[in-house]
Amino acid sequence: MIPPGELLFNIMNMNIILADQQVRVRFALRVLLEQQQDWRVIGEASNTDELIIQVQRKTPDLIVMDGKLPGTDAINCISVIRQVCPKARIVTLSIESPATSPNLGNSADAYTSKANSPDHLLSIIRKFS
Repeated sequence: MIPPGELLFNIMNMNIILADQQVRVRFALRVLLEQQQDWRVIGEASNTDELIIQVQRKTPDLIVMDGKLPGTDAINCISVIRQVCPKARIVTLSIESPATSPNLGNSADAYTSKANSPDHLLSIIRKFS
């Protein structure tokens, strides 16, 4: 039997902001994530400045961001996000492996390659829901 508090937690909406400089990537992520029950994309950004503004305005539960967004470097951007919205989880996507960018991988709650399958990304995000 599932404890009542756990059931309540699992049926709550997860509000997500997507950040990638490519519109096609954001669109694909939106389609993938909004197919999941109770997950909702509440904002998008194409650079770090837009991302920080979105986070300040919408206080998401989760941010899925490209590790190479234009603007402030990703590590500094994540630091600002942590100050503005400390409860938000951050998943960083990159074409590089985590070994190539260990500091970025250590700054985010999760780090995965864009080359991985969509199911891999979903399994990472489910750990936060």
